[in-house]
Amino acid sequence: MGAGSNLYFDGPGQSVDNLNITPAGDPIIYASGPTSGGPQTLTLGNNVTVHGGVVFANYNAGDALINNGTINADGGYTSSINLDNFTNNNLAEATGGGTLNINSANWTNNGTLSATGGSTLNLGGNFTTAQIGTVTADATSTVNITGALDNSSATLAPAGGGTWYLNGGTITGGTIDQSAQPLYVQTGTLNGVAFTGGDVQVAAGGNLTVQNGLTITNHKLDVGAGATVDIMGSKVIINYTGADPLAYYQGLVLNGYAGGSWTGTTSITSSSVAAQNALTAPINTYGVAVADGKDGFVAGLVAGQLEIAPAILGDANLDRTVNFSDFSILAGNFGHTGADWDEGISSTPGRWTSATFPSWRGTSATFRNCRLRNWPTWRVLPGSLATLL
Repeated sequence: MGAGSNLYFDGPGQSVDNLNITPAGDPIIYASGPTSGGPQTLTLGNNVTVHGGVVFANYNAGDALINNGTINADGGYTSSINLDNFTNNNLAEATGGGTLNINSANWTNNGTLSATGGSTLNLGGNFTTAQIGTVTADATSTVNITGALDNSSATLAPAGGGTWYLNGGTITGGTIDQSAQPLYVQTGTLNGVAFTGGDVQVAAGGNLTVQNGLTITNHKLDVGAGATVDIMGSKVIINYTGADPLAYYQGLVLNGYAGGSWTGTTSITSSSVAAQNALTAPINTYGVAVADGKDGFVAGLVAGQLEIAPAILGDANLDRTVNFSDFSILAGNFGHTGADWDEGISSTPGRWTSATFPSWRGTSATFRNCRLRNWPTWRVLPGSLATLL
């Protein structure tokens, strides 16, 4: 097949076998054609091998490809499977510096997906963890999650060998077990995900968005140079062992604060906090809390846990309101060097002095003869659940 050529499997669903396709250029293979009368299924037999750069595409919406042979994006070429439906029953691979893109709206792997020899496998479209099946990669190759992975009530355990990235995709629900292989984050969204077996590592210059909570057990959220983690209206729970990492996360939040713009890098930020504060400018009403369970002020947060979450300035115990309970915490830690959010500091880590009281007034709270009035109440932030997680 020459560069720019098209191959149509016109008519009712067709099967082909004993075929070796070695294209020159980037031809398009259609699973149906102008006289097919609607979506069709193209089946590649056991003895079919498709080399190089090929695009498998719909002619009619709903077209499908079943691969019982071998699709090999080799020789540095890029092959893309763009049909609405794709089932791999044998081998789809990228070798010799090639790239294989799976972009089908619905796809299932019953065989093997592979990347070797400095190649790239991009898992796009929409798929569940069960539909991923067997994926292998050697140490020189990369597997990218570029589509929408539904990991609900499941565990994603990246296979050892190659390097796995969340790269433009979204992972929803379930657990990611990094015991065999880390899942690095270049850019993308984690939606209600729990991590075990390794640090959550956001690559240098990367961007991670968190929705509906993130839980990390016995490891940390490692933010690379120039990277940003936007927690929106969600909370992050860090379960740690050993030394208390509080100062590390406070530093990331301070980097994100960036004078109130919440646009800093090498940081934890909240676009929801920035949007909410824009409504009350020039007074900032919300911030990002880093609370330490060992202090005992946040209900449900125990020693060995940190909580990072958007909160009203002054809401020391993170109960979504500012009241006398928070003032009592503030008063009990007045003058305490190294106090943190759940000890009454809601601006920058440091020490309580009379100079810090204006940060409370900035939340519309006033102090008159130790009486509090006009306390703000919790507002649901964009990107959060109905209540703060």
